[in-house]
Amino acid sequence: MKGNCYHHLTRVLSWAAYTGLSLMTLFAFGQVIARYAFNAAMSWPEEACCYLFLCVSYVGMTLCVENNSHLRIDILLKYLPEKFQRVLNIIAELGDILFSLILAFLGAYMAWDIWDMHQMTVSFYLPVWMVISVIPLTALCMFLYALRNLVSMRQRRLV
Repeated sequence: MKGNCYHHLTRVLSWAAYTGLSLMTLFAFGQVIARYAFNAAMSWPEEACCYLFLCVSYVGMTLCVENNSHLRIDILLKYLPEKFQRVLNIIAELGDILFSLILAFLGAYMAWDIWDMHQMTVSFYLPVWMVISVIPLTALCMFLYALRNLVSMRQRRLV
């Protein structure tokens, strides 16, 4: 059952990333066409692209933790004995867990502050907290994926 939940979550996040990136590309291209071909700039595509970039970035970061494909410098890791490699892999996963918890807490705090101020977006007149809430939500997903990675390391006897 756990595998199914993670699989569905990964599919939803992948779909969100693909859709967000596609919309961002479409909006930016449409803005360029409107500005240069028709000499009429629209105000909303820039704001939409900024919010979509925020969402796609955090969803992409979550998918990198899920795939264990985030940036790492492993030149030293290759030359260490297997025991030290295991220890460094554990430390890396614990670092992912700590980072995701801090990001979730600070992102929730920021979203709550913005909700309390009733701040709205300029072009769409939507509450900004709805956009910012992507940060703590994806950070919680990162936490779950990092925890799953740590448990799977143990099950595969990598720890």
